[in-house]
Amino acid sequence: MKSASRNITLLLAIMLLFGGLTGCQRPIRDHYPDTFEDAALLEKERPKEAHEEYLSIRSKNDGKNQNMAAEALWRDADFGENRYVVMTPRPSVEMIQMQTDGLNNAHESLKQLMDHYADTTYGKLAPAKRREVEQTLDRLNAKQFNYRLVDSFVAVTGRMPAFSYWFALVLIAVVVKGITFPLTLKMYKSQREMQKIQPLMKELQKKHKDTPQVLQTKTMELYKEHNVSPFASCLPMFMQLPFMIWVYNTIRLYEYHFANGKFLWVGSQLSHSYPNVLGTDLAKFDIPLLVLYAASNYFTMRLTPAPDPAQAQQQKSMAVMTTGLMFFMFMQYKWSAAFIFYWLILNIISTAQQYYLVYRPNRLRLANGDALILPASDSSRSEASNRDRTSANGSLGKPVTAPKLTASTGPRPKKRRPRP
Repeated sequence: MKSASRNITLLLAIMLLFGGLTGCQRPIRDHYPDTFEDAALLEKERPKEAHEEYLSIRSKNDGKNQNMAAEALWRDADFGENRYVVMTPRPSVEMIQMQTDGLNNAHESLKQLMDHYADTTYGKLAPAKRREVEQTLDRLNAKQFNYRLVDSFVAVTGRMPAFSYWFALVLIAVVVKGITFPLTLKMYKSQREMQKIQPLMKELQKKHKDTPQVLQTKTMELYKEHNVSPFASCLPMFMQLPFMIWVYNTIRLYEYHFANGKFLWVGSQLSHSYPNVLGTDLAKFDIPLLVLYAASNYFTMRLTPAPDPAQAQQQKSMAVMTTGLMFFMFMQYKWSAAFIFYWLILNIISTAQQYYLVYRPNRLRLANGDALILPASDSSRSEASNRDRTSANGSLGKPVTAPKLTASTGPRPKKRRPRP
């Protein structure tokens, strides 16, 4: 039950995270007649609302009047590029941020224009304008620490298109995992402790199934007795969210240069033959890389051992649901191959950590029969062997070490090595 609560919490956290990173789609605004003349008036009076007005015009004309929808995006890009131009020699931080926000809006509108209205008049003009916006953005972003960090990783390896850019993402993933490793250890430790007391939880649920209040009290006593908190694994997970947001923003800052990067099929001659499926560079969306990421995400979640078949099925369902949600989010927003590649590397590292810190120790423990936690009604054999100990302790299911043969009872059997 608690495992399900943690999984649901993780699912909600992911949804909130991506909603915060991308911005939820705003509803169509009805208090303006949605014309270019009204949007032009808003540019002078309320610039933020002007941006929303152009997006509203595009949304209402999408699928009906492609030329008008494309023009709305073009006008929004032109407004974002020129509205916040800083003319003073020493601009304030606020002025620079306003210019950066305007350029980011312009860049996103041009990206939508190229993706959805490439055959229109404005769609054909969008690539050249997008390059201008990216160059201006790059000059502003170059002053930030995140940008300089990634650029230093790329520079160390010689700025080689086929190696430096994707390897910089690997280094970032390793650094982030190194920083969050203590939190990861704490989370895995909490998960192991919760798994150990699952048999005791089932015993309590069976015994007090008709008295929910008593069950809740006994459950809290069990947590206290074994020094376990059901939410201990959630806090480290939430503490890692700022790093996820930081990496997303970092890749966005350096996205202009990731257009020079390649990785295996990304940026190959084959990718230029199928640009709608394969990324022509690391700044473009790539479907095969997303499929690999989704598979790694599912495999990583399935590595956590379940104490019983019911929870194993529940864990499988959550893995499918979470992986499907992530796949949908990436398909919906078509994030760059660089961002997908970073998440893939992060999952590979997480899989290795879970295998050596959770999966493999559990298999060894079960194979060797060490420190098993057994409920009193698990079997007649365990009940007979634990009856005296449980009665002395006054509680069920204390940790029991598997019986070992001595010289008087016979030779010690050889332990079988578990299959890797």
